[in-house]
Amino acid sequence: MLDIQIFLVSLSPDINLNRCHPDALKYRKDFEVNKEELAIKLYQIFNKECFNSEMAQTIDIIWNSNLTKAAGQTKNFFTPGGIRTRKSIIELSPLVLSDSGRIRDTILHEMCHSATFLISRVSSEKPHGKVWKNWAKKAMDKFPKLPKIEVSHSYKRFAFKCDGCDYQIKTNNDLSLIHI
Repeated sequence: MLDIQIFLVSLSPDINLNRCHPDALKYRKDFEVNKEELAIKLYQIFNKECFNSEMAQTIDIIWNSNLTKAAGQTKNFFTPGGIRTRKSIIELSPLVLSDSGRIRDTILHEMCHSATFLISRVSSEKPHGKVWKNWAKKAMDKFPKLPKIEVSHSYKRFAFKCDGCDYQIKTNNDLSLIHI
């Protein structure tokens, strides 16, 4: 368990790479190449450790570039047909989730939504209601070294605009500009 906790904490960008868990290094160093694999790995870890493997072994995790203001969202629904079963899909924003720590925090947040629907079988509650908060607390009790699961994120966003042609570059990274 300690090894998992160290791995999860090592995904934070403020942890020096020299002090990272060896398994976290590839996700920190080659983030863009490995972010989809990381999302699946985190889902599996959290499903086992926080949700007692009560959710499906795999879940559809979709990278949705249309998500520009939210880091992620969970879509809970009943499958159509005679036997209605509960299903969740987690969507992640490639624009907002710009490092491995953000993916870790967002996956866990979204999994609390899935657990509310799939495990607790609640579908009529407010998105961040009592049941969701109970799942978030359970996850925080399991991994107290992780950042607190919040209702919303406070990731910094920036837009840079060219004075000559009005071209814009938007980013979610904390960048410093050097004026030449």
